[in-house]
Amino acid sequence: NYLNSNKDIQAIHDSFSENSISNFYLPYSLSPNFLINNKNYTIPLVTEESSVVAALSNAGQSFLLSGEQPKRAGNSHPLSTPTNLFHAKDGDLYIACASDRLFGKFCREVINRPELPEDPRFNSATHRFENRPELFRILNGVFSTKTRGEWLEKMRHLPAGAVQNFQEALSSEIVSERNMVRTVEHPKAGPINVFGSPLNFSDTPVQEFAAAPLLGANTQEVLKKLGYDDEQIKVLREAGVVT
Repeated sequence: NYLNSNKDIQAIHDSFSENSISNFYLPYSLSPNFLINNKNYTIPLVTEESSVVAALSNAGQSFLLSGEQPKRAGNSHPLSTPTNLFHAKDGDLYIACASDRLFGKFCREVINRPELPEDPRFNSATHRFENRPELFRILNGVFSTKTRGEWLEKMRHLPAGAVQNFQEALSSEIVSERNMVRTVEHPKAGPINVFGSPLNFSDTPVQEFAAAPLLGANTQEVLKKLGYDDEQIKVLREAGVVT
C-alpha cells in the first residue's frame, strides 16, 4: 500500500507508456498514500480529465489570460516557431526550436544557414511566427536533402525526433528492450503478436500473456464461480442463454 522512497516513485513513473497524456500523472494515483522518509502523504486521485486540463499548457493559459479561443495549429505550435513537422529524404521528423538561442544553434550548427537568425523575417520569435510559411518552405527545402538519420545525428543537442510509422515504432530497440510486443498462442489463428504491459515491476512481473478467448471459452468457469452446477449450466446452454 505504500511506496517507500522517491526512487520507487520514479521507477513506476518510468514504467508507463509515454503515449497517453494521463500517464504523466497516473503513477501518483496508484495509491493515495505515500510513505517517504517515515512521513505519510495523501494525494487525491488524478483523473483523466484533470490530466488533460493540466496538459493544455501555454495554449490553455493564453485562453485564461485573454479569453480568446486559440486557433488550431495543426502539427505546428500556436506560439513558438519553428516547431513543426518537416520532410526529410526518407520520411518526416519533428523539431521544436522555440527560443532564439535554439534557433540560432540550429541554423549555425545543423543546417549551415547562419544568415537566417539575422534575417529580419526570422530574427525574433514574433517575426518567425508571422513568417512561418516562408520559414517552413526554406526548412523543408533544406531537410529534403538528407535522411532523417543524417539530420538527427547532427541534432543530438536539440529537441528533435523522427516521426515513425507502425513498422518502425514496433520494431524499434526500445520496444524490444521493454518486451512491449509478445507472442501468444491463439486457439484458431496460431501464434500471434500482442502488446505487452507498459508496467515493469521487479518483484511482481506481468507473466501471463494470452490471446483473447473465443466466444464462450470461459462460460463454464465463470458460471461455476457464480455457484452454478453442471446440470444448471447444461440447461442454460440448451436454452441458448449462454454459449
